[in-house]
Order: sequence, then C-alpha cells, then structure tokens
Amino acid sequence: MQRRFATLSALFGLGWISISTQIYLVREFLSLFSGNELVLGMVLGNWLLLTGLGAWLGRTIPRIRGQRTFVLFLLVLNLCLVSAIFVSPRGVRGYRAQQAEVLRLAALTKGLAQDNQRLVSRIRHLKNDQVAQERMVKQELGWVHEDEIIVEFATPLTP
Repeated sequence: MQRRFATLSALFGLGWISISTQIYLVREFLSLFSGNELVLGMVLGNWLLLTGLGAWLGRTIPRIRGQRTFVLFLLVLNLCLVSAIFVSPRGVRGYRAQQAEVLRLAALTKGLAQDNQRLVSRIRHLKNDQVAQERMVKQELGWVHEDEIIVEFATPLTP
C-alpha cells in the first residue's frame, strides 16, 4: 500500500511538473517568436506528438525492467526543468527584474515629462516677454548693451 501511494504521488508530481513546464515552454516560444500563430501551431503540434509518445511509453513501461528508476528519472528531469523556470533569466527572476525596470523607467518618464513641461513653460514665457529674452541672453551668453558695464565680484578664497 505504501509503495502504491509513493508511486502514485511520484506520478502526480510528474504530471503536475510536466504541465507547468509545458505552459512555461509555450510562453517562452511565443515570447521568443513574437507570438506568431504558426509558432503556436508548431508548439501545440509538438506538444500533442510528445504526449502521444508519452502514452506509447506508458504502455511499454511495464516491459521495462527498472520501472521505478525510469519514473524517478522522469521526475528528476522535470524537476530540473521547473527549477529552470525560477532560476533562468527569463523566468521568475527575470520577470521581477523586468518589473523593477518598468517602475524605474516610469519614474524616469515622469521626471522627464515634468522637465519637459517646465521647458515648454519657459519657452512660452521667452516668446512673449522681451525683458525675459534680454535677461536670458545676458545670463546665458554674457552679452551686454553698449552703454552697460559688467562688474564681476570674485568670491574671496578661504585660507
């Protein structure tokens, strides 16, 4: 009874991990090939082909001598594939890194939008105000009228 429970638990885990891995792989292939319908058809066709191969292997497993070893091998293989979901740069870790990058870029975009709005306001002000234009030319370019004198005060050096 205990052996049967262990075998059924292993097979349930194998199925669960297989489905998770297949979903992950479908998502990866869609992402890799830009979500093309042809790619989706190829992935699903391959999925069905491999499912049929698994069913055929399931029929032949009773004839295999190391049945438990084979099931254990498949379970370990699927565990390795599922661990790749969490460890790979395109898995969960990559998703979190992309989320952080999106938040960083959103904050940067917000700051740039505020800077842009400030510059638009400054440009409108310069277009309409002659005194502001003259002040900016004097400050930015150092230009003066012929009748003006520039006096620069040097800041004293501290000993």
